Amino acid sequence: MKTIFTGLYATTASAAAVGEATAKAGRPAAVKVSNKDENGWQKEVDPKTGQTMTKMSMAAPIINEDDQHATNTPIQYRCDACKGVVFGLNSKLAQEHASKNRRLKEFEYTEAFDHACAKNMDGYGLTNINGKNALSGPGIKKDEHIPSGGGQIMMGGGMWETRMQAICKSLVYDHVGEEEIYNIARQSSDKKIPEDVCRKPHSPFCNDEVKISKADRRAAKKAAKEAKKKEKAAKAKKAAAKKPDDEEADKISLVNFMEQLAISHGKPKGHYSSKRSMPQWKSLIGDLKMKGGKQEL
Repeated sequence: MKTIFTGLYATTASAAAVGEATAKAGRPAAVKVSNKDENGWQKEVDPKTGQTMTKMSMAAPIINEDDQHATNTPIQYRCDACKGVVFGLNSKLAQEHASKNRRLKEFEYTEAFDHACAKNMDGYGLTNINGKNALSGPGIKKDEHIPSGGGQIMMGGGMWETRMQAICKSLVYDHVGEEEIYNIARQSSDKKIPEDVCRKPHSPFCNDEVKISKADRRAAKKAAKEAKKKEKAAKAKKAAAKKPDDEEADKISLVNFMEQLAISHGKPKGHYSSKRSMPQWKSLIGDLKMKGGKQEL
């Protein structure tokens, strides 16, 4: 896993004069002079060297087992991952359109999508935004606030490129389709794939249900299991309490059976139940054959 530092950085500047002034004033050498510059960055002066040091606080994401090792993209990051995928696809399409200056042929945009899913999915990782982990990278916009003298650490690498590639292939080939997603881009005002393709009816990555917590999903699964169990028990109880009259009502006479059999064979209702002589009945019954487990007449 690689660590990337983001945010504003200030360079250190010499403040020997401050140290000299401190010594001349007879103040203890251990005293630190602290202040903020015009950008709000916290400064401290080392009284021994007179060097001005700029302090920076870095917010790092808290990485759990799923964040680091799960093969699939954890569910809470899939919406942002899809937006990053859309950005990568649009970048490749823009290159192809700029070089050809025309509508791409089917094999051309298919190759462009293949290339984007394989090569344009790096540079993504987790950052700590306003105290919560969030996916960051090209094309992912966040409402974030980096305080003066602060910065961010992005934990990338590892599984993230593989996860982004999987989301890309799933979006293009499993949910939307390469022809459909290209036509959507061509029909848009800016000739770009919109982020709306990350939502239904195109794909499920940014729908509300993908943000359900694990605890809620477990509770819903348990409730569904209990409901199914109750339904099964109710059916068993109903079957056990079935009245003899109901069972009698399910019975049919030989005439009714022959009529239904004739209908199932595509013949007139009375074809098998009409009056016959004894030899004719024997002939009819003798024509019943069993072939391949199927009764034929």
